[in-house]
Amino acid sequence: MRYYQGPGTTQGTTPEIVSTLGERAFIFGGPSALKALEKHRLFEALEEKRVNYTVEEFGKNQVWGNECCDEEVGRLAEIATNNDCDVVIGVGGGKAIDTGKAVSNRMRLPMISFPTTASTDAPTSSLSVMYTAEHQFKEYRFYDRSPDAVVVDTRIISEAPARYLACGIGDAFSKRFEVEACYRSGHNNQIAKPLGGFSPLTSMNLAFFLHDLLKMWGREAMLSAKHNVVSAALEAVVEGNVLLSGLAFESGGLAAAHSIYDGLSALEEKMQPHQYHGELVHFGTCVQVVLDDQPRDVVYDVFRFGHEIGLPETLGEIGLADATDEDLWRVAEKATAEGETIHKMSMKVTPEKVVHAIRATDKIGQKISKEITRASYD
Repeated sequence: MRYYQGPGTTQGTTPEIVSTLGERAFIFGGPSALKALEKHRLFEALEEKRVNYTVEEFGKNQVWGNECCDEEVGRLAEIATNNDCDVVIGVGGGKAIDTGKAVSNRMRLPMISFPTTASTDAPTSSLSVMYTAEHQFKEYRFYDRSPDAVVVDTRIISEAPARYLACGIGDAFSKRFEVEACYRSGHNNQIAKPLGGFSPLTSMNLAFFLHDLLKMWGREAMLSAKHNVVSAALEAVVEGNVLLSGLAFESGGLAAAHSIYDGLSALEEKMQPHQYHGELVHFGTCVQVVLDDQPRDVVYDVFRFGHEIGLPETLGEIGLADATDEDLWRVAEKATAEGETIHKMSMKVTPEKVVHAIRATDKIGQKISKEITRASYD
C-alpha cells in the first residue's frame, strides 16, 4: 500500500497513480464526494494525462441507498465490467470506500482509496464492514490485501463538516483500549485472519502513540476543521484517523468498543438523530473502559476527551434516551454473538454484563455532562 497525504494531491498526484495501476478507472462516490473531485480538478487532470475513466454515483438504488451491501457491490461491479474498467477508485466516506474494496476484491482489480472525509480508517484497512440492504450490520469481510494506494487531499478534508473529523477521532481513539485488550488477552489480531497471528508489542505502542497524538492535537484539529483550515494539527489528526488507526487495529486487533457498535446497529431505526460509525464506536469505547473496570482517572479521561471533541457518551446523546431494557438486551445479544471481537477481552463477557455496562456508561456520561459541556463544532 502506498499512502499519499497533503493539500493538492487530488490534481497533483492521483493521475500518475491511476496510470501505474490500470488504463481505465472506475470512479464512484456520493454526490458531494464527486463534486469535491470536480472542484479540485481531478477529472480535468485525468483528461490532461489522457487517463480514461467511468464515473458512477454511489447509492443510487432507492431500496438500499448508500449502503455497503452485496446488492450495491453487485450493481457497481456490473457497471465496471460493462465499461472495461481495470482499476477501482472508491471516493467519499467509510461506506463508499468499503464498497470499493468489496468491488475490487470481487473483480480482482487494483483499488485506490480516496477519502473526502477523515471519518474512519477504512481507506487503509483490508476489510469491509458489510451490512444488509436493510442497514443492519452483517459481517466484517476480510481480504488478502490492502488498497493499492490511498490518496488523502487535506484541502478536501478541511472542507468537509467538522463532525466527520470528530467521527474519525472517535473511531481512532478506541484503538488504544482495544489493541491493549487484545495484547493482554493474547488473542489474534485482525489482519491475520484466517491464519493465527498474535498482537505484537509494536501494534500496542502504535496505538498508544495514536492516543497521545489525538489528545495533543484533537481539539485544535477540530477548530481547524470548523474554519476549513489546513493546519499542522489537522494534518496530524487526519494521519492518525486514516493511517495510524488502520495500522494499529489490523496489527493489534479490535475488542469490545467495535462489538458495542455492531450491537447498536440493531437499534439504528430508533436513533434520532442518525449517528455515524465513529460516534457509536466512541460510545462503545466508554462502555469498554467501564466493562474492563479501568481506573477511575482513565475512565474520566476518556469521557472528558470525548465531550471536548463533541462525541456522544450517553444514551440520550446517541438518540436512545428512551431505550428499554429489552432494547439494550437486543444490543447486548448482538454485541456478544459468536465471532464478535468483544470475546477478545480478558474476561468472559455476557449479554447481562454488557447491559449493565451500558447503563453505567449512561450514568457516568450524564455526570460528566454536568461538569464539561459537550463541544459543538457546527
